[in-house]
Amino acid sequence: MKGKTFLVLVILFVVAAALAIALILNAKKTKYADGTWVGQGASRNGPIEVSLVIKNGKIQSAELVSMQESEYAVPAVTEILRQVVENNGAESYDAVSGATLSSKGTVQAARNALSKASLVW
Repeated sequence: MKGKTFLVLVILFVVAAALAIALILNAKKTKYADGTWVGQGASRNGPIEVSLVIKNGKIQSAELVSMQESEYAVPAVTEILRQVVENNGAESYDAVSGATLSSKGTVQAARNALSKASLVW
């Protein structure tokens, strides 16, 4: 009888541990609070402002709100924002050649918005 009780307790412990691990791993996948988050970054001619929409903890879309750069910087900004959505973050990115400061400013703005989404937790 004692052997069966011990076995049942071990099984319950293993199941509880597995559930706890699953919850922790799932929490890491949803690292941002849902909502629309706006962030600012600095570029050559002034600030860049972007907006990120987060749903179910993941970045659904990113768009340029405003900037003081020329229209030639728009493709670079658009490319960086595409990478932010694709990577679900702004930790790593490929800067656009010829638009390094616009790329960096856009990443800075995205990181600023994401820091706000992270603070809600």
